[in-house]
Amino acid sequence: MIKEGHYHLVIKKQAQDIERSSKDNDAMSNSNKSLKTQFRNFKRE
Repeated sequence: MIKEGHYHLVIKKQAQDIERSSKDNDAMSNSNKSLKTQFRNFKRE
């Protein structure tokens, strides 16, 4: 079983990583958003 404290630390680290990467490269995150949108549309069909 995962300890709750450890779980929160992992979540926090992932959030920091995401924040850092989005600051580093907005264009990349924008292209990821459009990819996710395309994938969602694809799944709908």
